[in-house]
Amino acid sequence: VFTATFTRPSNTTTYTIGDVVGPNPAAVLTLAPTQGDDVIAGQSYLIKSIRLVTDNTTVTLGTFKVYFYNSAPTAIADNAAFTILWADNSKKAGYSLLGIVAIEGSGGDSAESFNTDVNIPVRTQETNILAVLVAEGAYVPAANQRFYIEVIAHQIDR
Repeated sequence: VFTATFTRPSNTTTYTIGDVVGPNPAAVLTLAPTQGDDVIAGQSYLIKSIRLVTDNTTVTLGTFKVYFYNSAPTAIADNAAFTILWADNSKKAGYSLLGIVAIEGSGGDSAESFNTDVNIPVRTQETNILAVLVAEGAYVPAANQRFYIEVIAHQIDR
């Protein structure tokens, strides 16, 4: 299990389709191993599922894509357009789409989305997995909106 938590900037600037969502100044996310996982730098993993949680319960059309990298990609700032760069071509492991972020009932204080149909091989950078979160639906964020990303991955080399 690899996780990352971040707080986006203190503004409510609308994200348009294809904008990067993340902390500033650079929105590359570092997903660190948890639960005492024994991870060695450069190991290969197969990502099997992704969970995204946010504390903004009014996210409408909040759909996202998560790009995974084998090494650090060119940094893109929060709310800037995601661009596919030749320089990052050999670094990219793949991406996965997440459905609409939903609160699932009244009284909750967070919304989430899952994708359990993922098969992306990735190599750890140091002992972490690197990712970039991209908005696939335009939405108005909350100021200081928090996000949590959890990836379940199985080691595929020893």
